[in-house]
Amino acid sequence: MRAQVETLVTELRDELGDSLHGVFYGDFVETNYSVTYLHDDVRDQFSSAEIRKILDTITEEQIDLHDHDELAHLVGDVEITIRLFEHSAHVLAWNPRENEGVFVGLAPDPMTFGPTVEAFRNTIDA
Repeated sequence: MRAQVETLVTELRDELGDSLHGVFYGDFVETNYSVTYLHDDVRDQFSSAEIRKILDTITEEQIDLHDHDELAHLVGDVEITIRLFEHSAHVLAWNPRENEGVFVGLAPDPMTFGPTVEAFRNTIDA
């Protein structure tokens, strides 16, 4: 998966520039993540513990969503979630059968969502 995530980072950096804040991947259930990209501004603004807290919270919510998704039998599994906050946006793609996922932090600009989802679909095997 590392090669796919590195390709994702390249595509997102080319497309989004400074709007890309960070890319992490790993086992969401075991909360074991690797940093593939982290913008210098993010590194300066947040401690490692704060970044870890964000990742843990978002991935835990994703797992809970999957465990309680009453619509899956009608519309299929959740593939990608996007959460927009005042100061950032978080995009999460997760394969619940493998417990693997990719977390992308972005500037809070909805114009980044389409290119990010497209980049996920182009680079990450579901």
